[in-house]
Amino acid sequence: MKKYFMVIALLLITGLLRLPWERQFANQLTSAGLLLAPPGETLREQLGQSATLAALGGLRSLVSIYMTLHAHESWQMTDWETVERDYRMITTLQPRDIDNWIKGGWHMWANASANIEMNESLPKGLREKMRQEYIDKGIDFLQQGIRNNPDTAKPWVELGFVLREKKQDYCAAAEVYRQASQRPDAPGYTIRFVGYMLARCPGKENEAYDYLRKLYDQGEKHRLPSVIASLKDLEKKLDIPLIQKIPDIHPETLRQQRAERQANKLPGGIQIK
Repeated sequence: MKKYFMVIALLLITGLLRLPWERQFANQLTSAGLLLAPPGETLREQLGQSATLAALGGLRSLVSIYMTLHAHESWQMTDWETVERDYRMITTLQPRDIDNWIKGGWHMWANASANIEMNESLPKGLREKMRQEYIDKGIDFLQQGIRNNPDTAKPWVELGFVLREKKQDYCAAAEVYRQASQRPDAPGYTIRFVGYMLARCPGKENEAYDYLRKLYDQGEKHRLPSVIASLKDLEKKLDIPLIQKIPDIHPETLRQQRAERQANKLPGGIQIK
């Protein structure tokens, strides 16, 4: 089995080594008018993927396992270029396995970006530039995963998290959570996160208020502390008339009141008035 994997790896490496020479030769033939120009990028990617899958046939799962193990070793060595390359191959071999897209993206936006951020041997400006590049690569993995698996919520949810926490792009995150909430396997919280993100998106405060108020009016299911807190903040920001405000007290006000009552208790639970 070990020899089998070595043969596969040798074939893949040989192909990678030949690729630059073949491209240069093809460019020369195209310039001389002896070869037609290559197809567009999207079509070329599709043809390349189809050719790879057809050539490997039923061996795709085995090659994918090997590449996953190789990527894991590269991750331990913080060899991020190899990790990315391995997961590009893995997702090409098994484009319907959404976990591979998510894991490849996670290595980029979480592990690689954090490792670069902590690398003090690099200038601060370069560290930030490279950190953002790896976050963008992680986003690219997730976006490609969505294109290959458009009907499942998992990559949408992951992308929403990255846009929210790593890019602070709340406007884009709101739309991603909206898309996630429309999938049959969507977690229940995604419908509320649409409103939370709209509330943090400049210029979308009114839309956020209307959205969250409709959820609130549907009943107890959506009257969570986070929904109430967002609505109370928006009521203040938008100067909503008193008669239109929800009757609930802001959760932070309730927390402060409980803290004050606790501070006024003597040992034994006696309340100081």
